[in-house]
Amino acid sequence: MSERFQERNKAYLQSGDSELLQLKRAEHNVELRKSKRYEHARKKRLGLNDEPEPIYDEFYNPNFNAKAITDQNKPLEDIYSTLIAEYPENLKFEALQLARKNLSASKNPDISRHSQLGLFPVYMSYVNPNLPLPVQAEATWILVNLTNGEHRFIESLLKLGIVEACLSLVTYEHLEISENVFLTIGNIAGDFLGSREDLVAKGCLDVIINFLEATLITNPNHSIVKNLVWALSMLALSSKKYSIEQVERIISATRKVIGSQVVEIRLNCLWILFYITSGTAEMLQAVINYGLPQIVANLYLSNQTKEKYLVIKIIGNILGGDVLQAQAAIDANAIQLIKYAIQDDHQPVRKEGYWALSNLAAGTKEQIGYIFSYNLHELALNGLNDRDSSVRLDAVVTFFNLCVQFTYQEASILVGLGLVEKFKDIIRNDIDPRLLEYVVRACHGLLRAYNRDSLSCNGMVTIFDSTGLLDQLMKLEMHQNKNLSSAVKEILTRFFGVRNEDENHKIVEPTAHFEFS
Repeated sequence: MSERFQERNKAYLQSGDSELLQLKRAEHNVELRKSKRYEHARKKRLGLNDEPEPIYDEFYNPNFNAKAITDQNKPLEDIYSTLIAEYPENLKFEALQLARKNLSASKNPDISRHSQLGLFPVYMSYVNPNLPLPVQAEATWILVNLTNGEHRFIESLLKLGIVEACLSLVTYEHLEISENVFLTIGNIAGDFLGSREDLVAKGCLDVIINFLEATLITNPNHSIVKNLVWALSMLALSSKKYSIEQVERIISATRKVIGSQVVEIRLNCLWILFYITSGTAEMLQAVINYGLPQIVANLYLSNQTKEKYLVIKIIGNILGGDVLQAQAAIDANAIQLIKYAIQDDHQPVRKEGYWALSNLAAGTKEQIGYIFSYNLHELALNGLNDRDSSVRLDAVVTFFNLCVQFTYQEASILVGLGLVEKFKDIIRNDIDPRLLEYVVRACHGLLRAYNRDSLSCNGMVTIFDSTGLLDQLMKLEMHQNKNLSSAVKEILTRFFGVRNEDENHKIVEPTAHFEFS
């Protein structure tokens, strides 16, 4: 994430899974958000929401019920024949509308049938600014349906020039059509196998931001604002690959809408800032320069669990920056937010709270002092007993990071609160080798703190022995995980006088890396 973490890799541990698992989690989140946005829009078009219908004109059959799903099972072959034949325009419009209803009638339409019949290029031929507005509306809505499908369908449409065709229809005069366009672009951007950089290169980012800023002035309450922010959040997924100028444009636009009264808009703004603060130190600094840490922190006070979850993730990212960036989060009331989060009833919020706390624990001695002055160290002990293993993991990493810089006095405080007994219980009851390794290395930190600032570490050695922690450590000495067994052998050899019989044994340091969950 930042140079700070790259420099500290040998000293601190950050909990998290592999890059592949991180990517899968991100992809899963995006698919859920795409599905939710698509379902909302689908209900709107079917007349299931009390929102305006798309534009229609008396030029077409005025008796045609736009809300009724009549003849939706009409064979696609007949629809295809009607669309390509020399029929009157009103019949072609009705065929186009039936095609759209065929796609909209189900959450999981059979897009492959439309592809096999060669309907994709036919639909694209109707995405034309010179055609009547109702035709444009139906054609773009069909594209919303198609781009909500698999990567192969999106790829086929990209080859047919879907992006360029859609952008040609963007207009402030007809927001229904433009709204369909931005839903389509958002769907394409949400395709994890695609390239958002190509969309940005074709001008999508600039068009979305310009349209959003203009709409906030002329029509701020229109539903298109939600869809613009959502599409922007999809593009922000690849913000690490954009220029800093492009990132700053995204941040600036996000700042203008993050205070919206619409929960969905605020959530998408938070997703945008999470993606950006997960990037480079320069991107993180841009978020700080726009004054967003305090604005984001204030959103934690809402009653929305999802907002709390995203707020604490963003605060955790900022705490993971350099010393001054971490201080910006602290100045935005990060300490109090962490205190709230680690006591939250919802596991995702609790987990992110401990993860943010682990980043704070990897800070300067002054920043670590906040942990003790706000009694976060006492609350954090509860995380070691949490019913969720991922929460326990982040709590353990917090104590490991603390142990790296522990003074004798700080170590004594935690030992007096029962930290050694809790470590013993974790080793006895948990099987996750990552969690166990972090506990073992935290034990090493405790012993080193006593050894460094006291005349000897005999007192701590006695505590390890009397509480049964030493026995639990010795059971891990032959663990099949090499990093874990190496960490145990190092403790036994250095502090307990146990001779290491493996002369070729080399201590293997854990791979430290910064990841987001």
